[in-house]
Amino acid sequence: MRKNHLAVLAIAALLLMAAQATAKEASKGIIDRIIDFIKSIIQKITGGSQTTTTTTTTKPPLCSPPYIQVGGDCCKDQNSNGICDKDEVTTTTTTTQATTTTKQTTTRLITTTEPTTTTTTLKIICTDQPYSCGTTVVRLYCYESAIYKQTQIPMCKNPGTPESYCIILQPKASKDRDCPSNCNPKTDPVSCN
Repeated sequence: MRKNHLAVLAIAALLLMAAQATAKEASKGIIDRIIDFIKSIIQKITGGSQTTTTTTTTKPPLCSPPYIQVGGDCCKDQNSNGICDKDEVTTTTTTTQATTTTKQTTTRLITTTEPTTTTTTLKIICTDQPYSCGTTVVRLYCYESAIYKQTQIPMCKNPGTPESYCIILQPKASKDRDCPSNCNPKTDPVSCN
């Protein structure tokens, strides 16, 4: 007869643990009445003189949005990313590929990569097309009693790329002509007197 009581007691204890676990997740009501009923059965079987010790794992409280459960507590998670707002550490790198966000909580490190859209306007200064950096300029100037010609040739480096830029090639000046007396720099174009 004692074995039957122990078997019924074991089954009742299992039912009690299951009902208590369910009660933590459900609202008070019918589950509490079932727990009370099972406890009364255990007391009747044991004659009320024996006590049953059951070990149950206490589940942390359930949290309602925007709060989340971390350990045994609830904390606010306004952006619904699974990290307590107070624990968020955000490092944002803006690139044309993705933003990496690293977040540290007290219990775990979570790294997520979220796609981003970055619009970058690339300016191309020049191309390999003629005159993209300007036209060749020939400048005449006086030096002593002669007229010299200085040529400036615009040229594109790295044409058609965002790294493109214009340079001016300036070969060595050449003597255009000698003046019999003096050169007059005030005339346009420069001329001999």
